Amino acid sequence: QAADALTNGTTYWWRVRAIDPSGGNTWSVWSDLRSFTVDTSVSVSTWFQTTNEQFETNTLSDIETSAGKAQITSVIKEAFAVYAETTVQSPRFIFWNGTAWGTEQSGVSVGDTIRFAEAAAAPTRDEYMIMTEGATGVVDAQVVNGATDTSGNLARINTAVTDPTQRGFDVAYETTSGDALAVSCFGTEATYRVWNGASWTATSTITLAVSTNCEWIKLVSDPTSDEIMMVVRDTTTGAIDYEALVWSGSAWGDRK
Repeated sequence: QAADALTNGTTYWWRVRAIDPSGGNTWSVWSDLRSFTVDTSVSVSTWFQTTNEQFETNTLSDIETSAGKAQITSVIKEAFAVYAETTVQSPRFIFWNGTAWGTEQSGVSVGDTIRFAEAAAAPTRDEYMIMTEGATGVVDAQVVNGATDTSGNLARINTAVTDPTQRGFDVAYETTSGDALAVSCFGTEATYRVWNGASWTATSTITLAVSTNCEWIKLVSDPTSDEIMMVVRDTTTGAIDYEALVWSGSAWGDRK
């Protein structure tokens, strides 16, 4: 009837219960809550959310609501920390599970006292990358399997950075493919290798445009593609130059 017409754009909730008059004549428990939203422009029913409460009527699997929106919640909720310890030649690492720290783990020895250590998390698998620079300038990368908390697949990225007192390396994962890019300074050039989840590529060289030796590197991953931005800084004295290059996921392209 016209007086009972539902209002366009309004979300309605409903539930039901039953009674057996010929039996115990008692009411059942209420059914689960359900809802629908009226949209006179839609002829075929579609999924539509207007309130956070609509997500509380069923089982949420890795979904959470915030400010009227639904978003995926990561299955893996942990932090990974890597560090050097005195003259120990193996990087140390430890996991935080959201409640407590795990036990300290040791990575593969790099054969040098570690001066710098960096870590990156894989976006497509339970994996982390550790990259280190030793006191003599050697730069290595190794893979940590998050499921077993063990490291391996050690790869030497560089035999000697220009200045071991500067962090001449960095590592980042491609967002879509999950490949890891490890880059290191090497004079006026840079060397790099790619980890595809199973093996490392051979070492390749990037010719830089900085006027003096490369001494510092920073990588940042694009959140929606396999692009990675790299910024390189040269000598820390005199006129400092910076150069930015874009990794497409397979090759180095635009630079500034």
